[in-house]
Amino acid sequence: MVKNIPIRFAIIQDNSNGAISNSRDTTDNLGRASTIYTSTDVTTAKDGVIIQAEVENRSTYEGAGIPCTSSDLCTTVAITVAQADLFVRLGTGHLMEEVDITRYRKPYNVLVTDSAGNASANVEVKVTLIPSYYYKGKRHLDPGDDGIEGTSDDKAPWTARPDATCQNEDTLIPGPDTELNGIIDTGEDINNNGQLEPGNVASVYGTVVTDETGFATIYVNYAKEYASWTLVRLKASAQVAGSEGADEVEFVLPVLLADVNSKDVEPPGYVSPFGSASVCTVPN
Repeated sequence: MVKNIPIRFAIIQDNSNGAISNSRDTTDNLGRASTIYTSTDVTTAKDGVIIQAEVENRSTYEGAGIPCTSSDLCTTVAITVAQADLFVRLGTGHLMEEVDITRYRKPYNVLVTDSAGNASANVEVKVTLIPSYYYKGKRHLDPGDDGIEGTSDDKAPWTARPDATCQNEDTLIPGPDTELNGIIDTGEDINNNGQLEPGNVASVYGTVVTDETGFATIYVNYAKEYASWTLVRLKASAQVAGSEGADEVEFVLPVLLADVNSKDVEPPGYVSPFGSASVCTVPN
């Protein structure tokens, strides 16, 4: 550590037209000198800004023409100018969990990064889960080698076979005052059962916070009987410093193979909880 050494700073590369606060500083008792780089609102590629620091008049000590990369009296640092938390991505694996004898839990993860791919930690991510469609029908066994359903030759697993695909009734009347408001508006209760189908049959925590790697875990929780019979849309969104990112995925609530893999045991949701009719306009 050497005190009172003059240091020169310079921007060697920067297509964003940023600036440094001072081009010269003197080392302190710990041998430190500093400047502050201020970016514009223009982003750069990864390591797109290069700032150089060198001992003033270093050619006096080591001769002229020595490049910074070969000098002990000169160094550079590369930085990236990026907007904050623009990218939100959802992902999952093929596994799920049985919470108890009546419930499943499907894990998803959400990743938040800036435009340079840097992890964004401690970011609040808002999460919503909305049913898109529900299905009516029954589960059936594979008819087996004889090709005839309902014989001793039938084989597991039990497979959901929809006879009707029905839109979430709370989305049937478009508009900010009627869509997804949780209220039965005129023209929505098409099966006349006095409630909105399918309703909120699965849940998530409304807010998760990313860790130091930019990831947070989301758990989709639902009763076993709704597995295979409800299509849901999972959405995650984040906003930091005026920049916003979002992602969404749509999937059918999955069933655990262990619950449908015995032909001698009636599985959960053997009949869809929404009924088995071939039309959406009746309540069974």
